[in-house]
Amino acid sequence: MDKKLTEKLKKLDFVKDQNLFAIGDEPQNPYIYLSLLETKKLFPEVSYVYFRQFPQETRAPLAQAYIFDFSDEIALPKVFGETVKNIWLTGKIPLIYAFTQTEVNIISANKQPDYKDSCFDVENSILDQIELANLANNKIFSAKRLDNGSFWDDQKLSKYFNFKDSPYEILLKKLKDMLNDIVDSESEQELDKVTAKSLYQKLLLRSILIKYLEDRTDENEDKIFKKGFFEKFSNSEDYFISVLSKRGAIIDLFAQLEKDFNGNIFALTEFEKKILRSKDLSSFISVFDDFVDDKKQIRIWKLYSFNFIPIELISNIYEEFMPKTTGVVYTPPFLVDFLIDQSMPLKDLIDRNGYFRVIDPSCGSGVFLVAAFKRLVQAWKIKHKDPKPKIKDLKEILLNCIFGIDLQKESIELAAFSLTIALCDQLSPKNIRELQFKDLTENNLLKQDFFTVILNNDNKYDNFLNSFDLVIGNPPFDSHLTTLDAGKVEQRQKVIRGFKIPDNQISLLFLETVLILCKTNGRTCIIQPAGPSLYNSGSFNFRSYLFKTCNILNIYDLTPLESTLFGIADVATTAFIMENTEPTEQPIFHITIRRTSSAKERMFFELDSYDFHKVSYKDALENRLVWKSNLLGGGRLKFISERLQMLKTFEQFLDKKIENNGWFVGEGFIIGNRKEIEELEKYTSNRFLSDQELKAFNKLKRKYKQADFITSKSHIPTQAFSENGIDNSKIISISQKYFYRISEKNKLIFSPPHLLIKKSITTSSIPIECRDDYLTFKDRIVGIHAKDNQKDELKKIESYIKNNHYLIGFIALLSSTFMVNRATAFGKDDLLSLPYPENPEDLKLSSFEQILIDDVIHYQIDFRSKGEKSKVLFPTESNNLIDFADKFLTVINSVYKEFKAAEPIETNSFICYPFYFGDKPKQDLEEFKNNTEILEKHLESLIKHQPTSTLRINRILRIYDKNIIYLIKPNQLRYWLKSIAIRDADETVADFIEKGF
Repeated sequence: MDKKLTEKLKKLDFVKDQNLFAIGDEPQNPYIYLSLLETKKLFPEVSYVYFRQFPQETRAPLAQAYIFDFSDEIALPKVFGETVKNIWLTGKIPLIYAFTQTEVNIISANKQPDYKDSCFDVENSILDQIELANLANNKIFSAKRLDNGSFWDDQKLSKYFNFKDSPYEILLKKLKDMLNDIVDSESEQELDKVTAKSLYQKLLLRSILIKYLEDRTDENEDKIFKKGFFEKFSNSEDYFISVLSKRGAIIDLFAQLEKDFNGNIFALTEFEKKILRSKDLSSFISVFDDFVDDKKQIRIWKLYSFNFIPIELISNIYEEFMPKTTGVVYTPPFLVDFLIDQSMPLKDLIDRNGYFRVIDPSCGSGVFLVAAFKRLVQAWKIKHKDPKPKIKDLKEILLNCIFGIDLQKESIELAAFSLTIALCDQLSPKNIRELQFKDLTENNLLKQDFFTVILNNDNKYDNFLNSFDLVIGNPPFDSHLTTLDAGKVEQRQKVIRGFKIPDNQISLLFLETVLILCKTNGRTCIIQPAGPSLYNSGSFNFRSYLFKTCNILNIYDLTPLESTLFGIADVATTAFIMENTEPTEQPIFHITIRRTSSAKERMFFELDSYDFHKVSYKDALENRLVWKSNLLGGGRLKFISERLQMLKTFEQFLDKKIENNGWFVGEGFIIGNRKEIEELEKYTSNRFLSDQELKAFNKLKRKYKQADFITSKSHIPTQAFSENGIDNSKIISISQKYFYRISEKNKLIFSPPHLLIKKSITTSSIPIECRDDYLTFKDRIVGIHAKDNQKDELKKIESYIKNNHYLIGFIALLSSTFMVNRATAFGKDDLLSLPYPENPEDLKLSSFEQILIDDVIHYQIDFRSKGEKSKVLFPTESNNLIDFADKFLTVINSVYKEFKAAEPIETNSFICYPFYFGDKPKQDLEEFKNNTEILEKHLESLIKHQPTSTLRINRILRIYDKNIIYLIKPNQLRYWLKSIAIRDADETVADFIEKGF
């Protein structure tokens, strides 16, 4: 490899054999080795591959940049745009460094190159062009920033790495539009819309598979379909599209493919054959082979070559076409990959003997099964030192190791399609021609209710019970036991556990019972809704039962990604990893995954040591709020929440007032469905109704009520109520006559004197106002009515809530829903759970507690609601570092007395903050400040004995050298908050005590 190129790369901080590997290298790390093999197969012209490595041992290194060498060229070759387009299609590599004679072009591979003048142009994908003479001075694209992930947090670059520009999103939208256009353009009336959609959807999915087979080409330009194959059916051109043009020809093609490949993949029903025999498919052709954009420059299958589109993308596209089922959210590929890494590390698979059997109990289109199959094939390649397994080897893995269950027939069919493509992807075109598919729906993919399998009546499913090394999946999140056998399993489990499943949440029933499928010591990895599984107070007994009966190892908490992880479905989730052994009573790791730019754009999760929380077995059983404390930052917050729970609550205070003083407490009215109300008003004005209309009328009358204490009364719109109080200019008279909920029992909440509290969070206070006028309001406001002579009591509550901004932090700590399912609003129960002690001194916070709660209010709430745009991801300022040092020293010197802060040192990729004990080592620290390269070499030498804790890949490091503590963290505010200073100091003191200091 060109030494001149490696010298250039060295100036950008790439290090050969550390984070940079040549395309022909054979490194010891199996993940890197396999990735290089795949790169060499697809893009042999790549010179080097950069890998991001992580400090967590369970995380696979991630290829993040390709390096191309065009040092003999003045400019990038014109054909290079085609290569960049194909890299973009893989959806795997976000960055490209392309060197020419005079400069390096930094290119986003997350952005589709423009197509113009009959070729692909990378101009709009270029992030920067750096002259070679200035390489050492340009640190924005330094590998050090890639190593610790700070590059991806740079908001100036975020527009170049948008998931909406990914091939998955663009192709999926195009395919959905295709299907809708085809169905809408059905001119003949022989098919109703439902039948047309079903027919064309199946035709579309089979066509995608055929396009995949048609496109596949090996290094010798050999193809799966021999020359003239399609011509036999079309009697014209030798392309799949031409077969579609001839009426009935598609039936013969599918019959031949079914004969060639078997497996029931291309089989048609008699009904489908009857339609397709005489069907003019011109409308299908016009959209299936449509242009990519309105400019009519390039057709879709010219852009989307299946030589480069990964099979995971195809199976995820299939999943999007599945019938929508209540409670089902589809799993994004990068989450699938992450959970496969946690559940099926390559090392474990390489070291084991025998089959590793995997099952997904709600498999959908098979996204987890495809990923598991790929991982098992990777292990086979390493174990057998053979990059090209034969057909029999792949079939053996697939038929003996990969299983799925789903109630939907369409899901099972799509899973079979996905696994078929996954199998083909491992073979050369020549081998695919020799392939006979096995019908996976006979033994591997079971169309059945998971709970029917669990019941195992007549021992019909003995081969599924206690049979698997890994059960992995994403079951439906539905608050209904949706099948008869789910109800039967719940009845059985209810007797065992002593109470019913919370909220009839079927996902919890999956979580509780999937271990029945596991071998002893087998594991499960099951995605769950975060509220029911971890946070809801109503699920506390279930959680305790689960920890008592299951050996739960890790809980990955994806709650902060609620609005971005699953696309249009806003759902907070967790992933439970459990082992089929008796509980060991060891601590459980609760890993909170934050919403950073890389996570939002579905590239990878950024984890650091602050995201790992060790939860004691006792806390897991008994402490309902430990998970929420961790979500908000962990550390001492747990002790604050425990103290708050010991105090008298606002609810206890109000209950006494209701019972003894005639107070009324309640939420405002709910209008309900306006269309239904319009229908009710229409029926009311109509004297003559049919029997059917009368039935509908009576049903609506039972659902909606009139309320003269609301209609025509003064009303405050919810949005006119802020932390500054009620805007009187916005008060209106409400004309609404019918309401879904009218709060009739508590209607005095609208009468004065009353206290209004809005269930909303700001950074300053909870909106609250005591009123002397009659005022109605909706359910986002809670009203408290007292008698005239107790108005002072209401004013006292108003003062307590308005003047105590710490209550916002208390709600964040105590609430089951705020910051879980809601980013800015809380519930009535959350308000009532606030502490309201008789003696205000009981609620007095220490200075450290005030810091912790302040950071929750000002930073954690903002981080949860704004994610990658939050102020905590902005660079740290000098005053933040001063405050950090002050609090760090206050804690550590409460034990050791003589620690002082040196000046912080900012490098290109991190901030190093030294703290020293006793005399200041002036010479060393001054030298480090003047030359950060010397500092980095010194720090590397201190930690070289820790292979997973290198300076470059760790975002957080705490290093002890002589009388100096070095705190090394990225230049982001979230790492240098005062609350983090307290946590760092606590952990430092714990380290010293453990070392005997």
